[in-house]
Amino acid sequence: MPSSVALPRILLVEDDPISRAFLQEATCTLPARVDDAASVQEALQRAACVEYTLWLIDAHLPDGSGGELLAALRKTHHSAATLALAHTASQDAATLSELYRQGFDSVICKPLSLQDWQRALRESLSPPDAGWDEASGLAAVGGRQAALQGLRELFLAELVGQHQAILAALADTDMAVVHECLHRLKASCGFVGAKGLQAAVWRLDANPHDRQALAYFNLQLRALLAKKPS
Repeated sequence: MPSSVALPRILLVEDDPISRAFLQEATCTLPARVDDAASVQEALQRAACVEYTLWLIDAHLPDGSGGELLAALRKTHHSAATLALAHTASQDAATLSELYRQGFDSVICKPLSLQDWQRALRESLSPPDAGWDEASGLAAVGGRQAALQGLRELFLAELVGQHQAILAALADTDMAVVHECLHRLKASCGFVGAKGLQAAVWRLDANPHDRQALAYFNLQLRALLAKKPS
């Protein structure tokens, strides 16, 4: 790989030493740069010095929960773009739904093979169609690049709040609010040329109880937040 290509920087949080060694080795071969931590406090110390592309957080840690760690990371670092994936041995549907409610973008269930782990991470780091579609964005504003730039900046400024409102409505099973928020987001995605996110919004609107649809929506949204509008 050319030295000019920056590797994704990943924080792996796992307290079991055997699982941590396996997951770290599997993640490093993506390729990626991986830092590991065994507790909430150790993870917060790591994250204080590094801006990560992806947080991989065990749902249960010796000094707190994965959800508590994620909340602390979001509050401390104000990073709306960093992806957060939970990994858990639980297969319980209620437990998995709770992890999404806590703000994780996707949930990976253990045990799984090296290939399945790497595929899940690759899909998270590079969701298909993520980014800006220039042609449709410019068409919406009559070809005015400055107008498109301004709309995209406004769109991104409001996107985090819209995301939180959708997650809260899903947690409360308030489907009327879910569909209302998604309907507005469909339109705004079209105005700015966010075609990948728009497709994810349509998918979630059609299947609001589908965890895969929610994970895809979350990943598209984080990927777009990580890209500055051109």
